[in-house]
Amino acid sequence: MKRKQIRHLALFLSLLLASFAHAEVVAIDNADNDPYPVTGFLPGDNGGAGFESWEELEVGTPGSMYLSSSIDNDSSSWGIDGTYALGRELSQPLAIGSWNFLAQHDADNQNFSGFNLKTSANGTSFTSDEIFRIGMDPNQIGYDTRGVYVSTNAGADYLFLDCGWVDGEGDTIEYTIGWDTFAGSYTLAVSNQTESVAATFSGSLASGTSIAQLGVAVFGAGTDESIAFDAYTVIPEPRVFGSLVFSVLTMGFLRKRFLI
Repeated sequence: MKRKQIRHLALFLSLLLASFAHAEVVAIDNADNDPYPVTGFLPGDNGGAGFESWEELEVGTPGSMYLSSSIDNDSSSWGIDGTYALGRELSQPLAIGSWNFLAQHDADNQNFSGFNLKTSANGTSFTSDEIFRIGMDPNQIGYDTRGVYVSTNAGADYLFLDCGWVDGEGDTIEYTIGWDTFAGSYTLAVSNQTESVAATFSGSLASGTSIAQLGVAVFGAGTDESIAFDAYTVIPEPRVFGSLVFSVLTMGFLRKRFLI
């Protein structure tokens, strides 16, 4: 590694550590927490801290929610299949923050599966009050499994982000989505833990409204189309560190590489 690259890496790590020193977790949950092992994951369940209960947003026929096999070396993860969408309201809406979680998009999916940021918890669908979504969507022209698709206009248009994977379908992926609704921007880190490949991105976002709810959805025709997800962590980013959110988003990649 060149000296200049070493200096840049050292600066990056110092800024990263400074960011974490000034941040606190405001919401956290895991599928191994109570009440999920008892209920099997049902609407109204509320484990962890800093979240409101899981809320059904869309339910198809078929469509269900359940505890899935592990995607994070733990005993269980959440899962939904068919056509199903859930919302998780934050107890404290955030204008600047980041959301870290694990996911696995089933290789059998024929339609969109993924996640979104919502400015209200009063919506009646996955799309309502959405300002950002990310996922995989085989319906896209020239669909590419080497990365993810994002939309900032409720799915009307998608931008493909090449993450450099061989094929992300069925892989365990760690996402970290950062948002700054003051600046009108998002930052994103995507780490494919199965292939040990990570990538980071940034872009423009609607400004002026805090994020109130996190959504997850799969739009499939049968129970063989699904998405598994786990380990939700939401961290607020102080305004002075807004420009450093992009660095914080590599949390999962660094944790994997350096055992943070």
